[in-house]
Amino acid sequence: MKKMFLTGLALLLPITITVWVVLFVINFFSDPFQNIVESILRYFDLLDRPIWVFSEHQVLFLSSKVIVLVLLVGLILFVGMLARLFIGKSLLQVGYLIVQRIPIINKIYSALQDVTNIFFSSKKSAFSQVVLVPFPYKGTYSIGFLTSEEKNRETQEISVFMPCSPNPSFGFILVYHPSEVIFLDIPVEQALKSVVSCGVILPDL
Repeated sequence: MKKMFLTGLALLLPITITVWVVLFVINFFSDPFQNIVESILRYFDLLDRPIWVFSEHQVLFLSSKVIVLVLLVGLILFVGMLARLFIGKSLLQVGYLIVQRIPIINKIYSALQDVTNIFFSSKKSAFSQVVLVPFPYKGTYSIGFLTSEEKNRETQEISVFMPCSPNPSFGFILVYHPSEVIFLDIPVEQALKSVVSCGVILPDL
């Protein structure tokens, strides 16, 4: 019975976590616009009725989410197409210059743009190395990722991102002196598998 349970858990856990992460990303992008689409559908009396086993509210909720996702995918493709054209590049450059002149917003935009470029750039990895850091207290260690090989000019400290299990998109930014950090010679992907699996898959340290 125990072996059967563990086998079933090993098969279902990756699927469950994957579905949870995908749903989180979908809701993150669709929720800000879903109320607007629902209001439009309700105003024009579209899809505002029960269908099969789904109630009126469920039909409206699901249809608005699908519409938002389709529109977002279309918008992303349209912006990507414009970015590859000369006219599109000029328009994006003008928009960038306008945003840079708006106080506070320009700081937020610049920071988010830098982070986005790191994650989507093919020339530079988002995390340079896997490390062990003393967290949550001295004597215990947690898996972290060196965010940059550059040190603070004044303190010579380095920044480490420590992800949370099972969702590595959440975590903490911790600052350590290099002498406190244990540098590991393992791939970032292998360490991420350990984080997502809540330690079930252990990296070869």
